[in-house]
Amino acid sequence: ALFRLAADNLLYTAKRRGLRVGIFGALHTYGRRL
Repeated sequence: ALFRLAADNLLYTAKRRGLRVGIFGALHTYGRRL
């Protein structure tokens, strides 16, 4: 549940701040978790 919430939050941020920033943030976050 927490992982999905974080993913949705990243997608929301990506739409607000820009796709490139969202993808970079997602890769960084998922990279640390995995």
